[in-house]
Amino acid sequence: EELRLGDQVFHGGRVYSRMEFEAPLSELYHYGDGETKTDLIIAGRHAVHEADGWLRVRNSKNAKKIDQDMYQSLLKPGQEFVHVFDVDVEAHRLVVAPSKQAVSEGSSHSSQGILFSDYSEFSPQHDIVRRQDQELLEALRASPTDEILV
Repeated sequence: EELRLGDQVFHGGRVYSRMEFEAPLSELYHYGDGETKTDLIIAGRHAVHEADGWLRVRNSKNAKKIDQDMYQSLLKPGQEFVHVFDVDVEAHRLVVAPSKQAVSEGSSHSSQGILFSDYSEFSPQHDIVRRQDQELLEALRASPTDEILV
């Protein structure tokens, strides 16, 4: 929520896109890796790098679904859904630093933080993105126009 366009992030470079989404309870997880003492509420679809490589937060042993009480505590007045924020950065990777408390407690990994992908995960020029774009267009072409909701 605090990142703005043009900000520089560690390991990722300049923030060039910022998005805000509504997230239902079923999509939010409490993520903490134990080593960095970083404590986050994050969408389960987000990619995180752990000891065994990249995986979705929802598949991490370090993630637990948040409960209804936590969800309610995250709602701001007038909101039906919790708002979550995501960014795209130049290198498509960003390190979420540990809390100031973790740093002051001297965690051995406190200066490293946790490596996440950004929203897009790859450059638009990457082959996998080009293939996905083509598959999406083919799916749109195959869908009757009356299935498109306006």
